[in-house]
Amino acid sequence: MANISVANYSVSGTTSMIGQSFDPCYPGPYGSGPLSASRVALQSIALGFPTYDLACRPTAIYVYDVALTNRGDIGRGANLVATSTSYSDTPNLGPSAHARTFYFAVELPSDATYYIYFGDGPQTVCLRADNAYVAGAGIDYNCDEDPQLTLQFEVRMLEVF
Repeated sequence: MANISVANYSVSGTTSMIGQSFDPCYPGPYGSGPLSASRVALQSIALGFPTYDLACRPTAIYVYDVALTNRGDIGRGANLVATSTSYSDTPNLGPSAHARTFYFAVELPSDATYYIYFGDGPQTVCLRADNAYVAGAGIDYNCDEDPQLTLQFEVRMLEVF
């Protein structure tokens, strides 16, 4: 098994968002790969926050294999493929941010786009406002993807053969 990651560490500002989409096959500007397996073991997802205030971070995140159209569906539904099992806080994730890393124990097909949603509603997150990660987008309060916004994030996976 090889370690791979999908990541964007660069930051140009902050805003309130509810999630981020990603493609396991596209590592992004700071990720590692390439991916050659048809399945991945999702290990962790780290998100960057502008403050060290732990109360300003979600306590759970959810991963879907389709985009949601209603915030009320976060945390439930047939297309929910992963729920974080725990989290830890670290002092940084790239420049100017504090991180919360969420942990998972699930295998996923590598040929899909996935959608990360915060379990506690919109959060003020660090982001890049110039489409730094072209295989995904930040997800706003209305569950709309904004292709010009990329959260500061890192998805760690293992290839499963």
